[in-house]
Amino acid sequence: MRVRLMFVDRDSDVTARAPDGAHEVIADLGLAPVIGAMGGDDPYLCKVATVALFDVTTPASIIYRQQAVADAASNVQTVRAAYRLAVTAGDELSKHVRIAIGRTSPERFMYRSRAAVEILTRRLGELVALARAQRRGFTSPAFVGLWSYLLDTFDDRYLAQVRSHLGELEFRRGILMSAGLGRGNAPTDYLVREPRRALGRGVIGGGYGFRVDRHDATASELLGDVRGRGLHEVAGVLAEAADNLERFFAILQWELGFYLGAVRLYSTLDELGGPVCFPIPGEAESTRWRCRGLYDAGPVLRRVGPMVGNDVDASGTSLMMVTGANQGGKSMFLRSVGVAQLMMQAGLPVAATEFIAPVRSGVHTHFPRAEDPTMTKGHLDEELERMSRIVDRLRPGALILLDESFASTNEHEATGLAAEIVAALIASGHHVCYVTHMYELARRFYDARVGHFLRAQRRDDESRTFRLVESGPIETSYGADLYRAAFGEELGE
Repeated sequence: MRVRLMFVDRDSDVTARAPDGAHEVIADLGLAPVIGAMGGDDPYLCKVATVALFDVTTPASIIYRQQAVADAASNVQTVRAAYRLAVTAGDELSKHVRIAIGRTSPERFMYRSRAAVEILTRRLGELVALARAQRRGFTSPAFVGLWSYLLDTFDDRYLAQVRSHLGELEFRRGILMSAGLGRGNAPTDYLVREPRRALGRGVIGGGYGFRVDRHDATASELLGDVRGRGLHEVAGVLAEAADNLERFFAILQWELGFYLGAVRLYSTLDELGGPVCFPIPGEAESTRWRCRGLYDAGPVLRRVGPMVGNDVDASGTSLMMVTGANQGGKSMFLRSVGVAQLMMQAGLPVAATEFIAPVRSGVHTHFPRAEDPTMTKGHLDEELERMSRIVDRLRPGALILLDESFASTNEHEATGLAAEIVAALIASGHHVCYVTHMYELARRFYDARVGHFLRAQRRDDESRTFRLVESGPIETSYGADLYRAAFGEELGE
């Protein structure tokens, strides 16, 4: 059984976890509001959202999901109904498993598996009925494919046959079995047969027979052993059917949960007045990168930050370097780049009016951290250790976001260190976006004509627009502005 709502050629792995280092990326990029907007107070849906944000996908898979997100938004009630069916199926099965704990004999295992198949088949029938009633409202390949698969595979005749077989497997008239004789006349090849006809007093089949005294414990035990041997294969088939159905509903819940979260995120941003678009993904080898109206979704979702969009075209380069005024929106832009990349690769709409970028093998962040309170190592040592861990996790074609990295030492030493690291990352095929106040570092790459350079805008009255403009580095970050605003006097007075 298959679902394939999130991938063209496979189902999601419902046991998947976010990759190593994901918690740092979530904290650095402020992804908690995005995950919360998708999952709400439901830990399960928040987990689905988290794993999806770190999916490694292809442009084809991204477009496949984008079409399905649009479909889900247009048919949200149907998607919710299907999701509730999947949740109910899982809950009912869990309740049944808890009740059946401890039943380990072949016969009891067979009855437990039969009951599980009965529970899940009933919900499957309801899902097929929903697909039959609502399929015409869907146009995306993902949902059309799922509904068609259900209707073509599990029609009324098929489901009726399943119910009939399950009824026979209750063995209300006893069990008809056959067996052969092996070496030493030992019984072998036990096989449960389909009942033929009733012969009075509930006995099935015909031919010779015998009765076991109900008070004969030894004979009853031996007969039970024979019965168990015959039911062993039946129990295995039913268990496999139950596992397939359980897996189907688990995947269905996971993938429908993702789309419900995507619709919820889209609706929330739209209600808050934030422009939203479906991005254009490029192949990993592409150097095309452009955004229009790109803003940081996190503060907007928290309702605490400005909704300031930036327009940038950094196509043709593997380095973006951002300099300029302190508290001018540099880090906010850096976060918006990382969040947009992750949202795009998950197949989600992006907080922008336009976003074009190649797919990346992963998004990694190196943002400021507090000093080590134990004082067992210096700040620079800690920064280098974190960078080493990032490098160990890199796969070809990653996106690395650096925010004031290696600024804990003097500018000359930091410039030499950072320049070597950035150059090595670019030479290895990675894309780097670096926010820095180090003029010497930015000037080195600017003079070498390597990278695309942005500067945080500052008006003549010292106010910040939180927008970035294309510009080479300048020697000041206007820290004196912040000093005057805080203390009401000129620096040095």
